[in-house]
This record gives sequence, C-alpha cells and structure tokens, in this order.
Amino acid sequence: MRILGVVASRDGGTPTAPTIGTATASGSTAATVTYTASTYTGKGAATYTATSSPGGFTGTGASPITVSGLTAGTAYTFTVTATSTTGQTATSAASNSVTPVSAYTLVATINTTTTYTVPSGKTEIAFVGISAGGAGSRTPESPPSVATGGAGGGGSGKAFILKNVATSAGTNYLITIGAGGTKGAAGYNPPSAGNAGGQLTIGNILTANGGNAGAISTYNNSSGGVGGNIGTLTYNTGTLEAQSNTGAGGRGGNGIVQNTAVTANPGITGEAGTTLNSNESGISSYLAGGGGSGGSGGVRNNGNTGSITGASLVNGGSPSGGAGGYGGNINNNHGIVNTFVGTTSANGAGGGGGGMSGGFEFLEAGCGIYYPGTANVQSGGDGQVLVYVR
Repeated sequence: MRILGVVASRDGGTPTAPTIGTATASGSTAATVTYTASTYTGKGAATYTATSSPGGFTGTGASPITVSGLTAGTAYTFTVTATSTTGQTATSAASNSVTPVSAYTLVATINTTTTYTVPSGKTEIAFVGISAGGAGSRTPESPPSVATGGAGGGGSGKAFILKNVATSAGTNYLITIGAGGTKGAAGYNPPSAGNAGGQLTIGNILTANGGNAGAISTYNNSSGGVGGNIGTLTYNTGTLEAQSNTGAGGRGGNGIVQNTAVTANPGITGEAGTTLNSNESGISSYLAGGGGSGGSGGVRNNGNTGSITGASLVNGGSPSGGAGGYGGNINNNHGIVNTFVGTTSANGAGGGGGGMSGGFEFLEAGCGIYYPGTANVQSGGDGQVLVYVR
C-alpha cells in the first residue's frame, strides 16, 4: 500500500539537476559548455541539454556540449538540464558569460613595401608572415694548397602570427618587406660572403630581422662554412600566437686531401621550416621557409691514380628552403674528366639560399688539374606578410 508523501522506490524519483561548469566561445558562432552529471538520473540513461540565453539555442550530449547558431558579438550564458524516462531535472545555475567573435578574413597578401589601410567596420587585425632569408656564400675560386670546404647555406627569415591587434577603420600601417640576402659575388681571394635577409617591419609594432647568410670557408681552409641562423623578432602589441624556431642553414662539407680515390663530403641539409598554426577561425596554417643547404667540400688528390667523385646535390630544408650549392660529380681517371651537375630548386618566401661547393683538384705526375667549386650559390627568399581583419 502506498503511503502519501513517501517515495516507494528511488527509481521512480526525478533526476537531480546537473552542476554547471564553464562556457567557452568556440569560433564565431558556437560555444562549448561543461557540466557535472546529475547525482541521480532515475530510470534509464539521462540526456543532457545545454540552452543559451538569449536565443534559446541548444545542444545535447556528454560534457562538453557544443551549442551552435550563436551570433558573433552577442553575450550568452548557458544552463544545463538532464532528462530520463522518469522526467526532467530542475535547471542548473547559469554559466559564465561568453561572447563569440567574428572569424578573421584574409584581405591582403603583401610582398613589397606598401601602406595598408584598415577598412570600415573592422576593429582587430592579425599579421602573418616571414622576414627575408639569408643568402649562401661562395668559396675561393682558385686552386688551393689544401682542399677548401664548402660554404654554408643561408638561414630562413623569422615567421610569425601576431593577432588581436586592436585597430580602427582608416588606420594606416606601413609594411616594409625586406628582400632576400644577395648571394656572394664571384671572386678569387678572399671569397665572397653572402648577405643577411632584409628586415621586415609593420608600423611601429613589429620588427623581424632577416635570416643570416651562410659563412664562407676561408681560403686554404678545409672546414666547411657554418650555416646561417634564422632571423629574430620583437613586437610591442597584440598576441604573438606562434613563431618559427627552425630553418637554419646547413654547414658546408669539409674538404678532403687524399692520395687515392676519394669522394667529396656533401653539404649538410638546411633545417626544415616551421608550420605555424592558429586557433583563430579564418587564419590558415602558414609554412615558413627552410634553411639553405651547405655546399659540398672540395677535394685535393695528390696521387697519380684514383678518381675524384663529387658529392651529390643536397636540397634545402623543406618546405621551401633554398637549394644547396652543386656537389655534382667530378670523376678523374687518368686524365679523363666527366662532370655531372645536379639540378636546383627555387627557394620560397623567406627561405635561405644554398652555399657554394668547394673546388676539386687532381695532381697527376706533378701537373695540377683544378675544377672550381660550382657556382650555384643562391640568394635568400624575399619576405611576405598576410593581413587578416575582423
């Protein structure tokens, strides 16, 4: 017999209210809501529903629940209820207030120095880009008394994502785009070093220095030149969400002196560039240039027999580093010389240029035959800025 006012079975009771957690805006039209499940759900599994205020937009599921259909710029709070076959709970307390923001929109790709003017209706701006890459350097172009090492490859520029820069319509930003470092010039002695990449500036809020040039291998020095480092960056407003930390140039291969058949040391591959990702809606991933590779080392063969084999071409760091100096293949067999040179690849925005390979010399019965380092040294890639607004 049922006694009024007493629940005969706990299974027949109404589920208790869930405990509200934290609401977080997700992009420009949605939010996520966390909660702690009800301590009692009655008969059957409970379904949890989050509801927005204003608007009455809903979402269901396990914590966190996603509620879609919101409007950017509107503040929302959320409550959560649980429903089972027994019934629906009381409503949880309201969450904290969140305001979805509009997605960023790409409005300009800038590859040369220009002034950008913020259009009407926009209050935030984000800049994504990379400063210019450093160049490769050159080795001496005359017969050395020792085997000359290859020159180093240039370092990439500094890539960045700078977001949440408060702005207003009509604001002008002078964006200067530095050019890639120029490669070392042809020369006898001393060898010619390449130049660092040019500086990138955005108004008075950001400065990114270009990548450094690869180092030369000094005359009569068998040590390969060191690769250039990536650029550096300073800023004074907004949020620096991401920046590149790789992309240095590769070291040149060391030279070799040997009396028998010998294969040259290859240059070292430049570091790969960095993929920068943003958690902001509308800002695409950005691929920073890689470092250029070092040139192969030279060879000096003092014997009367044996062959000299050049090192194969070494590519720059992916995704868009400069190519290395030619290693090529130089085979000498009793005075017959066959030369096979590799192919080049262009360096992308901010990529470092490749270094030059060292010379090859063959001495047979006191007569020197010299082959200069292949002059495929490269300049660095130019800088670039992408402009996003919202």
